[in-house]
Amino acid sequence: MGWSSWYGFTQNINEELIRDMADGMVSSGLAAAGYEHIWIDDGFALPRDNATKKIAVDNATFPSGLRALSDYIHDKDLKFGVYTSKGPLTCLGGQATQPDRPGSCGYEEIDADTYANDWQVDQVKDDGCGQCPLDVGTPFTTMRDALNKTGRPIFYAIHSDGRPWETGSDSNGSVANSWRTGGDLYSADYHMWLDR
Repeated sequence: MGWSSWYGFTQNINEELIRDMADGMVSSGLAAAGYEHIWIDDGFALPRDNATKKIAVDNATFPSGLRALSDYIHDKDLKFGVYTSKGPLTCLGGQATQPDRPGSCGYEEIDADTYANDWQVDQVKDDGCGQCPLDVGTPFTTMRDALNKTGRPIFYAIHSDGRPWETGSDSNGSVANSWRTGGDLYSADYHMWLDR
């Protein structure tokens, strides 16, 4: 269990906010109760470095970089997670008001190596935005294989077809550790529980 930046902040994230959330998880007792995951969702990535092809991190919002943030979170005995998407662009990256935020399409091995070795992440959320024209078979297997190849144990969560009961589904446990079965939640969704 843990916290994702998307619910409450969407793309309005920065290093200070994520550090504050990690601090709050510990000081509130949530970490001791089993809430150990801190996930940074869409909004931190900028276009790839031309030479290395690695995802660039927005230095204005994450001035210390994601490795320093990962170390900070790990020092609190919490787990650090990041976001990507199966398409050429992330969900935000495909919007006219956003910079081209790169997805992992065609860069799965580079991204998996960055996550595992450069940033020391413990979990990756792979969103369902866009279609990678390079995919054959289920769209998330390429990233799963790239993450496994790094040798670092990384929890892999996908926004898949959400139909684990169907033959050939990518959400039947053979591709990822967990998967979503619906879309994003919004503040109005919480009222269904409050207005009972």
